[in-house]
Amino acid sequence: MRDVVDGVGARPIVGVTMLLEPFAGLEVVRVDSPAEADVYEQRFVEAYRRIFAGEPYFEDFTEDEARAQWRRLTRAKRNITVVALEPDGTMAGFGIAIPLTEAPDVARALSGLVPVKATMYLVELGVGEAWRGKRLARHLVKVRIGLIDPELFSHVVLRVAEGRSTSFDMYRSLDFTDMGVSMGVQQRRTDGTVRGDTRHFLSRVLSQVMIDD
Repeated sequence: MRDVVDGVGARPIVGVTMLLEPFAGLEVVRVDSPAEADVYEQRFVEAYRRIFAGEPYFEDFTEDEARAQWRRLTRAKRNITVVALEPDGTMAGFGIAIPLTEAPDVARALSGLVPVKATMYLVELGVGEAWRGKRLARHLVKVRIGLIDPELFSHVVLRVAEGRSTSFDMYRSLDFTDMGVSMGVQQRRTDGTVRGDTRHFLSRVLSQVMIDD
């Protein structure tokens, strides 16, 4: 744990940052309060827009949309927000989990398939292009699962866009299984069009033992 600072060389603010095990030279941090979320907000906005504008997503988000997503998720009750930072402070990746009850549309889609009140939803995962294929995504998934309180939650769910075979393979190696449920999502693309894709839901129970890297 260390003092939170708002940018390089800035004055400390009230609070502490939970430093997790570093990954390949990256600092991995749990963002655990609204005050800490404020510190990392702009870096998330930049990373979110940069990551999802590139391959294979080509999704276009405004600064306001990215900022609203960060604020909504980091202020959700019992959220688990983890960011990976380059030595210069650039956000290389992020992962966010929230209770499924905090995502009503998804909860309705999965009602009867998992215990909604005892399920965590891995709602966001983003990894910069330079870090893809280096197991950072896997690390951010495992870290979040490891931080889930097993006294409160028994299941984990997430969704993956159709055709993302690499992502499917990673999640299956972490004992996630296809739930046989999908959801259509519409999003503005970087070419100015609005197109949809299909997201498939995967799940696992927390009592399963994860395979070590």
